[in-house]
Amino acid sequence: MERKHRCQARDTTAAHHWACDKAKEPGKVALHRLLSRTLQLTAAMVLVASVIVVVPAHASADVALNTYTAPDGSKQFISDGDSMPIGSTLQIGVFVSLDSCDPVTVSWGDGASGSRNYGGSLAENWQHTYNSSGTFTISASEPCGSGTGQTRTINVASSGGLFGGAVSLTRQGHSSSPQSSVSFSDS
Repeated sequence: MERKHRCQARDTTAAHHWACDKAKEPGKVALHRLLSRTLQLTAAMVLVASVIVVVPAHASADVALNTYTAPDGSKQFISDGDSMPIGSTLQIGVFVSLDSCDPVTVSWGDGASGSRNYGGSLAENWQHTYNSSGTFTISASEPCGSGTGQTRTINVASSGGLFGGAVSLTRQGHSSSPQSSVSFSDS
């Protein structure tokens, strides 16, 4: 009876109330402890998770073809696999993901490459002049990337107008007329 009387007193401390609750309802105290420990464990897990540094799984740099400027100054759109004349300057866009790192490097496929710091930008425009013929694959990379970004391929050919550079005409004559040959070249 004394214990019951002490629990009902109005001037008891919080510790006394907790002891009284424990005596009255032991299941409530056990639930209180469980919830308290669960909250502490959750807080500790959030703290640990916020400290862990996550390395990006697939940062990448992707190439998008835009236009080229021909040696005569005309500008043309170009798509993957298309051709442009020797001496043309290709304009591309290189896009990176949010978790990419500097510097971004572009390989032009003809042995030339360049690097640039993006400083948080997601896209930059690049340009390169091709002075030899061939098929070139353009790729871009950045140091945090573990995957391969999109590449693009272009063909650079002689600027030879309608027939691609040189035209040869041969006239076949009759047995009584001589044979003649004419060649044209714009290179």
